Amino acid sequence: MDMAAKFQEHLVFHMTGKRGDGLASVDVRGLRPALLAPYRDLARLRYDYPLVLAAPAASGACVHSLSALVSRLLTDIAPRGAEGERLRKHVLRLERELRTMVAGGAQGTLAELWEIAALRLAHGSDPEATKVLQQAAASLAADGDVVDCDARLPARLLRHQYAVAQVRKG
Repeated sequence: MDMAAKFQEHLVFHMTGKRGDGLASVDVRGLRPALLAPYRDLARLRYDYPLVLAAPAASGACVHSLSALVSRLLTDIAPRGAEGERLRKHVLRLERELRTMVAGGAQGTLAELWEIAALRLAHGSDPEATKVLQQAAASLAADGDVVDCDARLPARLLRHQYAVAQVRKG
């Protein structure tokens, strides 16, 4: 008889969307699909955010994704071979640190945050890494405010685009 009652609750939920006493909400338990569990910490992933709101260039864009800037930097300065691979490893680790900092609420320009992240990483690794990362910072294609994807992003992005349009008009 108990099995028939459970089936009846499931059927009512399926037909009407109303929960009975025997059906609890899944999100209350903090469950997530096993395939999505590694993506709980987005700072570990390489995706388009945070954005760098750069000063307007003559012909270039004024909004860049951090991953695109780092990829361009590595293409320009990293040589092929073991030495280039070591440089790539350091710069990508610094990019992950930047994402973590910005997700944690850090604000500033890319150059300022790059320097802070390089100093953080220098404490745990070889001192040569700091020198390499500072040289890489000098080769960055753009600099500007670093913003993460949050509730304030649309307004900041529109204000930045408007300011860039006004500068280009002038």
